[in-house]
Amino acid sequence: MLTSIFTKARRKQADEQSEEAQMEGSRRIGRRFEVRRYNGVITEDGLSHRFRVKDLSCKGVAGITAAPIENGQTVPVELVKGVAMPATVRWTRGTSVGLSFRHPLPIYLVSAILEADRRHRPSAKVEDLGPLTALELSDVTCPFEEADEHGADDPDPSGEETERRAEARIRVLLLIGRIAGSQDSGFCCVRSISDSGLMAETNLALKFGEDVEVELSARHHLAGRVAWKDKAGIGLALNEPVDSVLMLSQLAKGETEPVQTPAE
Repeated sequence: MLTSIFTKARRKQADEQSEEAQMEGSRRIGRRFEVRRYNGVITEDGLSHRFRVKDLSCKGVAGITAAPIENGQTVPVELVKGVAMPATVRWTRGTSVGLSFRHPLPIYLVSAILEADRRHRPSAKVEDLGPLTALELSDVTCPFEEADEHGADDPDPSGEETERRAEARIRVLLLIGRIAGSQDSGFCCVRSISDSGLMAETNLALKFGEDVEVELSARHHLAGRVAWKDKAGIGLALNEPVDSVLMLSQLAKGETEPVQTPAE
């Protein structure tokens, strides 16, 4: 009897904690942050228009643009250079507009943009900022460096695999791409990469052993399987080895085409 009561109390407490966590997550996603100098690009009728961002959240963005857009219209907006994100126009007041993203932005992307905006110091040559590339946003947090913790080339984070691979891991920290599993697709943030695997964050509910494709650009596709997963993200073992240093160098030099967001 006492065991049953104790078990029910524990379950109730766990449910309440889970509900609180979900509410906190919703508040973080919906919170709007002021932006001072960061710019994006809105494309309308084949023409690119500057978009001066005024506030940003995971769900949407507001700012100033001369683009001739109307309420209810869907337009591609670039907050990360080369990444076209579909957004719906929710309101317009003169040149001021409010947009809601078709796919909510990951919190790490919003955080990187806000940090880049905070750090920017206008000069005589560069008054405003953006849109930055994903690799430039990576450098806002930390430049590329060799990883010293388990990552892409360490499929088992528990350390049970005794033989470690020879190639160095590169901690990327913020490389935005598209990830597609067998049932769903969405955004991912590559945190570290090696010639044989990578570690990434994603909101997708991928399964252990599931086949996955990661698109970092139109010419950079990586195929592999889920080797491990935990709260921090997933580890992918690549089907074919890659020259990770060369690939990141090509991406940094802009030798790529825009990465399109997943279609609904």
